[in-house]
Amino acid sequence: MRSLVFVALLLAFAAPAWAQTARQLRSIDQELEQLEMARRAPRADWTLGEGARTTWGVYTTFSFLAVDDDLSNTRILRQVDSKIWGQAFWNGHEVFGRLRLSYRDFNSGDSFNGRGDDLAEPLGDRYWYRYRSPAALGAEDGLNWWIQAGRQYIQWEQGVVLSQALYAVQGGLHGRNFAFRGLIGRTPKTGTIDFDSSRPQFDQQTDRVWWGALLEYTGSTRHKPFIYFLDQTDENGTMALFGGVPTVWIYDSSYAAIGSNGSFSGVTYYRAELIYEWGTGASDSLAGAQTLEDISAWALRFNIVFIPHNWRPRQGRFEIELLIGSGDDDRGQSAFTPFGNTSGTDDNSFNAFGYVNTGYALSPALANLISLRFGYSTIPVPKSHKFGKLQLLLDFFIFSTLDSNAATSVPTNRTDSFIGVEFDVALTWEILSDLYFDLRYGVFFPGDAMPAGFDDPRHFFYVGVSYAF
Repeated sequence: MRSLVFVALLLAFAAPAWAQTARQLRSIDQELEQLEMARRAPRADWTLGEGARTTWGVYTTFSFLAVDDDLSNTRILRQVDSKIWGQAFWNGHEVFGRLRLSYRDFNSGDSFNGRGDDLAEPLGDRYWYRYRSPAALGAEDGLNWWIQAGRQYIQWEQGVVLSQALYAVQGGLHGRNFAFRGLIGRTPKTGTIDFDSSRPQFDQQTDRVWWGALLEYTGSTRHKPFIYFLDQTDENGTMALFGGVPTVWIYDSSYAAIGSNGSFSGVTYYRAELIYEWGTGASDSLAGAQTLEDISAWALRFNIVFIPHNWRPRQGRFEIELLIGSGDDDRGQSAFTPFGNTSGTDDNSFNAFGYVNTGYALSPALANLISLRFGYSTIPVPKSHKFGKLQLLLDFFIFSTLDSNAATSVPTNRTDSFIGVEFDVALTWEILSDLYFDLRYGVFFPGDAMPAGFDDPRHFFYVGVSYAF
């Protein structure tokens, strides 16, 4: 019995480090994926006549990453990531395919998953077909509709609930005043990092089924309110030993949201989303016999962007973003099944599968979190021939728990609320039309809620050089 208690205590302190490195790896992958998609996005002003074309290319990134985990250990990663892609357009039809060859080289003992250096899977990570009606291309009046099928990156509305690659079919209808979007999909079993990193092979074998629908009002030029529903079913069927204790991992969740995107004026824009989560999940396996318990959780995102007219030549913008997620005060860790929700109680910890910006260095999940971000971005020297496409981004974060007695995704002492502050800086520079430089640095300074042993500043450093042709 003593050995079992010792193992449980050891895992309780080690487990947050596994979760933290998994979140940081997923976060940087998602951010760089969105950055790359923005660079290669087809121009919105392409006409039907211009749409008949075939393009292809190779996009290679050489990068270096150094990040401190929860236990103040610095992990070093060097990565070569090459993507060979092709895209064809013709009369509303579009086909895209991409092969990815990514090799990760860690310092000894620094691997995020304990498997050391490896060739990242899958080889074919994007392939999809899309059709857009003539009305969607502006060729004629009428109903604007589209459909897309294949392995694709799905960002649902603002990305809080779902932002990841799926095998999916999605489509939409756009009328005069309303837009509808529907989705049905499944996570790829390889290449998906799951939210619960206590589950065996959480980053190698993930199987979740999704479906959902979204309705948006588009009749106003200033405000576009929306509602949506998403359902996620856990098909992992995982049963294994955790610390010598038989454990079953089950987490089925549904999400309903109401929100709006729009502007208060010609210089002030906003995004707002309020989400309610419900479903069922397995209780803590280390506290006795597991039971299925109800989920009842919520989250809020509110973002304001201010772009004064005199800032526009430099593409200057100032942002304020508030993120809040509910927590559960009988959980030992916000996302795990072991150390998780107590049997006989509702699970109030908000867990989802999306991406929100909570910094590079700490990168906490939304559960039991209040995150306030102040951001600024600009092109410092827009008229410079050499540095005219260099962009600077600055973010300052203040982190707190919503409930000091509830679990977060990072260790806290359950007596104080102030988690700490973080400062992030990013540089993106298009040196040439086919050569890009990216730098990310973040430093987190712990607050009173961080316990002894977890109260050292943490650093995150990423640098990458990309060549595309």
